[in-house]
Amino acid sequence: MKQKGLWLTFWLILGWPSVLKAEPAGWRVQPSICVVEQIGDACELQLNIRLWGDIPQHSCLFLKDTMLECWSVPSTHLRVNLEFREASVISMRDSDDRTLLEETLEIKSLSRIRQRVRTPWSVF
Repeated sequence: MKQKGLWLTFWLILGWPSVLKAEPAGWRVQPSICVVEQIGDACELQLNIRLWGDIPQHSCLFLKDTMLECWSVPSTHLRVNLEFREASVISMRDSDDRTLLEETLEIKSLSRIRQRVRTPWSVF
């Protein structure tokens, strides 16, 4: 019985840190596609960002190379309002300006979406 307790103590001391390894940083950015009337029109989006894993303190959110917001401790759920005219990259960077996470935001126009699926009827 003492041996089992000894092995359990030994495992807890040496094995426990491996169980507590930090999960890699990750995020989900929604929506990642904006639909506009014509290419070149401004796209206005409210992004919902869900963060998980090991996000360092003092992280900042960037659109291309423009800083949007910074946090001393980022929340796990963020809402950000954006306006852009062309496909852009949104990224989260740490205080050393290293990119931690990034996502491409696409723009689609209605003129490309509304394409005829089949040709009209023809008698000849």
